[in-house]
Amino acid sequence: MSGLPKGWATTDLGAIGEVYCGQSSTASDVNGEGRGTPYVTGPEQWTGSEIELNKWTTTPKRTVPEGCIFITVKGAGVGKMFPGVACAIGRDVYAYEPSKQLLYPFVMRALANTVNAVIREARGDIPGLSKEHITDHTVPLPPLAEQKRIVAKLEALNAKSARARTELTRIETLVSRYKQAVLSKAFSGELVTSQRSIPTARVEVREMLSELAQGWSPKCDKISASSDQQWAVITTTAIQPFSFQPNENKVLPTNLLPREHLVIEEGDVLITRAGPRVRCGVCCYVETTRPRLMLCDKAYRLRLKDLCDPKFFVFMMNSPELLSRIEDMKTGGNDSGLNLTQERFTSLVLPTWPLEVQHEIVRRIESAFAKIDRLAAEAKRALALVGRLDEAVLAKAFRGELVPQDENDEPAATLLARVRTEREAAPKVKRGRGRKA
Repeated sequence: MSGLPKGWATTDLGAIGEVYCGQSSTASDVNGEGRGTPYVTGPEQWTGSEIELNKWTTTPKRTVPEGCIFITVKGAGVGKMFPGVACAIGRDVYAYEPSKQLLYPFVMRALANTVNAVIREARGDIPGLSKEHITDHTVPLPPLAEQKRIVAKLEALNAKSARARTELTRIETLVSRYKQAVLSKAFSGELVTSQRSIPTARVEVREMLSELAQGWSPKCDKISASSDQQWAVITTTAIQPFSFQPNENKVLPTNLLPREHLVIEEGDVLITRAGPRVRCGVCCYVETTRPRLMLCDKAYRLRLKDLCDPKFFVFMMNSPELLSRIEDMKTGGNDSGLNLTQERFTSLVLPTWPLEVQHEIVRRIESAFAKIDRLAAEAKRALALVGRLDEAVLAKAFRGELVPQDENDEPAATLLARVRTEREAAPKVKRGRGRKA
C-alpha cells in the first residue's frame, strides 16, 4: 500500500493475531440448561451490548480464549462481528485473537474494514468468509497513539450515525400507522367534503356482492413448484393489505384444473377467512404472460356489484375499525386458527356512499399513500446511505485521512517488532480437538 502517512506500516492480519475456526458440536450434545461449555453459534446471540449465553455443549470441538473478536463467516448474517468471550464456537463463527500489543477496538475496526472489502468483492447471494480472507488480508497499521485517536473519532462519528439510523428506522414503523390514520379518517366521513354533505348509507356486505366463492386447494403433494404449469395458487401469505401477488412457487398441475368459478380476474377482491390475521386485497391486473390464477381454500374471492368500487371496498376492509370488527366476528376453527364464516362476513354492515364519492375517497387515499410511500422510500435510501457512510469513514481512517498525524508518535514498525517478539515467545499451541485451527 503506497501513500500511507509517515510512521505507518502494513501487515497481514495473520501476523498480528490468531484465527480460530469454529466447529459445531453434535445437536444432541447441545443444551440450554448450563451443562458443559458455553457455546456461541451465530450473531443471533449478540444482543447489541453483550453475548447472550443460552447454549452449552458437553462436547466442545473448538474453544477460544477471552479477548477474541467473533466474526460470522457463513449464513445470512455473514460479516457481522461482535466482542467474544471464552467459550466454544460453532462452524458459522470464527474468532480472531489480536496481539495484546495492539489496541483491541482498533483491531475490531481493521477487521470490519477487511470484511467489508471481502463482501463487496464476493460473488453469490450469501458470500462466505474463509480463514485466508482474514489471515492473508493486508491492512495499514498506524502508530499506537494514532490508533487511539482514530478509535475516538470513529466512536464519535458512529454515535451520530447510530442516532440517524434509529430515527430513520422509526419511519418504517410509522408508515403503517400513518396509513391506518388515513383510512380511519376516510371511513369516518372526514376525508372528502362531499362525504359530510351526503348521508352515509349502511348496507350489509351481501348487498354489495354479485358473487362469493371460497377457494379450493388440492393436497400438498399435488402442488408442484414447476414454473411452466398453467395454474398459480394464490395462498394467504400472498394476500397483503390492499393488494396481492401471485405465489408462482406453488402451481397446480394441468391435470388438476380447478372449477372455472375459482379463477381470479381483474377487479376481483380477495380476503382471508382463516388464520390469525385478516387481509384483503384487490386484483388490479391480470397479465396473460402469467399462469392463470386460482385461490387456496383459506380465502374468499368476491365480485362486487357496480354500486361498489373494488378499491374502495378493499381500503374499507383494511381500515382499523373494520379489521377490529371482523376479528371479533371470527369463530374457533381448525388447525389454521380462527375462521370467518360466510354468514357472519356477509351480514357485516358497512358504511357506503354514492359511486362518485367512493371514487373521490379512493383518489384521496391513493394520493396520501403515495406521499407516505415516497417518504418511506426516501428514508430507506437514507438508511442505506448511512451504512455506506460508515464504511466510507472507516476506509478513510485506514488511509490516514481521518485524524491529524503526530510526528512524535512511536512508528508502527517498532510496534510490529514487539508483536513479533511476543508471538515468538508465546508457547506453541498443539493443534487438535478443542484447540484453535
